[in-house]
Amino acid sequence: MNQLQRPEAIKPVIELLQSTFRCFRTFLCSMQVFKNLKFGESFAYEGTIAENIEQYKLDHLIIENTMNSIKAIDWALFTPHGIRSYYAKPFYERNVLRTILILCSKEPNAFSEKHIRDYDLLSEPFIQGLKNWRKACRRPKKQ
Repeated sequence: MNQLQRPEAIKPVIELLQSTFRCFRTFLCSMQVFKNLKFGESFAYEGTIAENIEQYKLDHLIIENTMNSIKAIDWALFTPHGIRSYYAKPFYERNVLRTILILCSKEPNAFSEKHIRDYDLLSEPFIQGLKNWRKACRRPKKQ
């Protein structure tokens, strides 16, 4: 198994999703939807999620229906894969946007402002899982 696919790195996130959310099936579905995307693939579109979060100083972003979106990235990345709504939360290191957690659903209007606290429960295990994954991907130092 290649280091980018190490399941133990995201285990805390999956465990929290299983114990907290009924929408865990949506999470697994999203993992399957995007499994054929190339890791680190970039999309050269203006108006990316990161750009919107930075420009408007958002602490999160909810897209209720990608079919109604005017964002090119939604039409390039989400809509072709059947994603109809998503929630995005930025994470910063030293005041620089480093990571964005994106929860996706094939259903429109799957995410709402009234559940922000629930989504925030994912922050700590997500960051820990990401740190574990990044650590696992580092090459060992030569002795």
